[in-house]
Amino acid sequence: MDLKPKDRILESAIKLFAEKGFDATSVDEIARNAEINKAMIYYYFSSKEELLSSIIRKSINEFTSIIEDINLSDFKDLEEIIHFFVEEGINYIDKNDMLIRIYQRESLNISSRWGTNIIDTVGLVFEKVETMIKKMRRESINFDITLVEQILVTNLIIGYLSLKDKLGGKIDEEAGEIIKKRYIDRVSRIIYLLITDEGGKNEKIF
Repeated sequence: MDLKPKDRILESAIKLFAEKGFDATSVDEIARNAEINKAMIYYYFSSKEELLSSIIRKSINEFTSIIEDINLSDFKDLEEIIHFFVEEGINYIDKNDMLIRIYQRESLNISSRWGTNIIDTVGLVFEKVETMIKKMRRESINFDITLVEQILVTNLIIGYLSLKDKLGGKIDEEAGEIIKKRYIDRVSRIIYLLITDEGGKNEKIF
């Protein structure tokens, strides 16, 4: 079934922003790629900036809805919860890799006006996760996801993109799933040790 004009615009913008970057992509290019009249873009979005902002909000809302549906009583401990969040995050990347490449490109581009906006938006997701986890009363949970931990955790999870790129078409689907599971397991354990600071002191600076 053909996509609606607005969905075609979003799909086109995500593809071009991921490949070329926000600043290097014009509204004309988005319209040509979506095979629509440029006026249609301005019918749905007031500007290219509003288009990217909409893409960011939509992706955050999608992942937030996953978080809000979680029943913490289903997990036996903090490490299991972290494993679940990492698995959900990497599955989301698998399905939305072009979108995540926009986050990666713009947050690393020092000339991009979107870097801080993206980091702050991702920070809201971490705050929601942290609040939910601290509501769990069946164990003593003492940790704070500071700005430093947020950036480290984000980079660990998004690092899955680099793994996908390196694997390319070199392995079959079954082998890819095994490697993905191993990546999830390793990253989950690293994040658990990072945010609980086992063996050390977790000092909240930011």
